[in-house]
Amino acid sequence: MASVECLEKAVRMLVAERQALRDRDAGGDELESNRLELAGRQRQLSHALIDPTFATPNPTPPNVQPL
Repeated sequence: MASVECLEKAVRMLVAERQALRDRDAGGDELESNRLELAGRQRQLSHALIDPTFATPNPTPPNVQPL
């Protein structure tokens, strides 16, 4: 799984790209492609932020002894 920092950077870059596309009146296909990629990265970022196993490399529930 990509790190939160990498995903945040990817989202920022895609947002900047989208703004540039709009500034130059890009076509619908380009905007749609960017929108789909941005939505996918935002979804990955959301999952990375809420996934409890993301923060700890070897999660063990509190009442379970590791083998």
